[in-house]
Amino acid sequence: MKVLIISEMPAIREKLKQLLEAQPHVGTVKEAGDTLSGLRAIEDHAFDVVVIDLLMPLRVCTETIRRMLSLKPGLKIIALSMYSDRRYLDQFLQAGAWGYLLKDCAYEDLADAVRNVASGRKYVSSALRGHIKFGDSVNGLLDHRPGESRTKIQGSPG
Repeated sequence: MKVLIISEMPAIREKLKQLLEAQPHVGTVKEAGDTLSGLRAIEDHAFDVVVIDLLMPLRVCTETIRRMLSLKPGLKIIALSMYSDRRYLDQFLQAGAWGYLLKDCAYEDLADAVRNVASGRKYVSSALRGHIKFGDSVNGLLDHRPGESRTKIQGSPG
């Protein structure tokens, strides 16, 4: 599986890349330091999953997701955000994202999210699953498995 990480923060990109490269289901992990570089990489390469660290206003974020999908329909996008508000979750999923993770998510959440999204299943941070009602577009998500070791992603601004 080929994954692209888009984040303006080098420390975040490096930590996410290290985590994903250690996963047996992930082959190639590329990085982009901004949205424009990410869009160019999406045009030039066949990624299975894109993880984008969203530091922009909501409307710009959703337009970015739509632009990515216009370049590569079917691309699986995971939004990494500091916003736990249901409005953000709804907007990102409506824009076409397959996953939504809070920046303070555990490393294991990201690995699970990439694996599930690549398999065609939507994924939302375990902390947000209480906001989802039966019948929502993201029902049937995997629940957090009790007893897992949790390591927070450090260095994120939110």
